[in-house]
Amino acid sequence: MLALDSGAFSLYSKHAGITEDFSYFDTWAFLDYVDEYADFVRDHEEAIDWFVNVDVISRPEQSWEVLKYMESDGLAPMPVIHYGADLHWVEKHLEAGYQYLGIGGPRTLHTSTYARWADQMFKLICPRRHDKPLVKTHGFGMTRHDLLMRYPWTTVDSKTWLQAAFNGQIWVPPRTRNGFAFDLRPRIVPIGQTRRRNTIRWHVLRDVREWLDSIGLPLGENEEPGVTNDDHTRTIANLAYFDALSKHSGKMIFTSSGSQSTPESLFDEANVMLSYYELRENRETMKRLKRHSGKRSSAPSYCPTTGVRHTTKKSPPNRNSIWTVRSLPSAIREGV
Repeated sequence: MLALDSGAFSLYSKHAGITEDFSYFDTWAFLDYVDEYADFVRDHEEAIDWFVNVDVISRPEQSWEVLKYMESDGLAPMPVIHYGADLHWVEKHLEAGYQYLGIGGPRTLHTSTYARWADQMFKLICPRRHDKPLVKTHGFGMTRHDLLMRYPWTTVDSKTWLQAAFNGQIWVPPRTRNGFAFDLRPRIVPIGQTRRRNTIRWHVLRDVREWLDSIGLPLGENEEPGVTNDDHTRTIANLAYFDALSKHSGKMIFTSSGSQSTPESLFDEANVMLSYYELRENRETMKRLKRHSGKRSSAPSYCPTTGVRHTTKKSPPNRNSIWTVRSLPSAIREGV
């Protein structure tokens, strides 16, 4: 399965992340980005199973307006609600009938801080604790094991698997009497870091060997390629962990390569989330996406957000309607 992220977090980091200056999001340049993203979705609809709204972090009102703008253009993106948003936005999306909500991850927040907000949010999504959620949810950047297991996510995504592999690290599930335990926090073992490898305790190294044997990968000894000396092998090992975690937890985990080039094998072997923002600068992944589009006989028949076809032909939306004229800077108002 292939999902497309709009790159909203990258936009936020570039234009507002440090200064909290949101002026970029009140310009036509931002709306141009939204339109270009919509065109990209249409051009690659045969490959994309679902895609995400161009939400504006810390501005839920504007995220809603962009959502409605894209819908008026015949698209059905997944809406996103971020940490700290007033919970009436959750109620608003539920009342509007959305069946799949994206939930922003904790980023740099302490787990307990994020959990205080997320606990209240999931009380709206799961009014009765042991009943099924009212809607599906996707957790963005949800790589913390405790948060992953705490909430009834339908899907989540993570890109730390690739970063860790390039940093010489692999995920290893803890070993218990009953085998490997995926409900417990995994060990992140610096198996590929020469200076730290000798500090790995013997019982951890034993678990690493047993885990690698179970997934059919070599440790990498006597110049043999393996997790100790090969980025690609560590990448496969981390993907194998996430695949096993997904099966044991019942949560579909999408792998994301971030700004790195996405390996072509992932398109056929894993659930992948690509970022439009980073795709624009990554020609290799773009080529692989086009090849993947050619392998699929037809586009997905429905969008998980609304249950209908995710692109339809409609007349172009009214660009002036996305925000009120007075909300734009004076230079922009003059050109309206």
